[in-house]
Amino acid sequence: MVNRRIILFGLIIVLGLTVLKIGKNLIDNRLEAKDDEIQIIRSDEDIVVVEDDEGMRKTVMYFKNDDGFLVPVMRKIPWEEGIARATLMNMIDSAELRETLAPTGLLPIIPAGTEILGI
Repeated sequence: MVNRRIILFGLIIVLGLTVLKIGKNLIDNRLEAKDDEIQIIRSDEDIVVVEDDEGMRKTVMYFKNDDGFLVPVMRKIPWEEGIARATLMNMIDSAELRETLAPTGLLPIIPAGTEILGI
């Protein structure tokens, strides 16, 4: 009687550990599948240099890729007071900006005709 209880207890423990291990593997596989779908872009990677003129200020701007993610782009813009306003003005959609970004496949995120009222 005691031997049966010990064997039964041992089987329950083995089955429990097996179920836990299988469940953990299933969860890990689902998390890995989600990681494949989502790509995190670090700002020190994937910085695309679009322009390179002297006497300009290097500024990071963000544009949208085909997947809808923001991609940091290093551009040089004229040095002026109020760099935030200048940066935003250079991110507004225009034919000139689209032409500049065409080789990279990126799109502007601020619609054409947007006015910056204040910062």
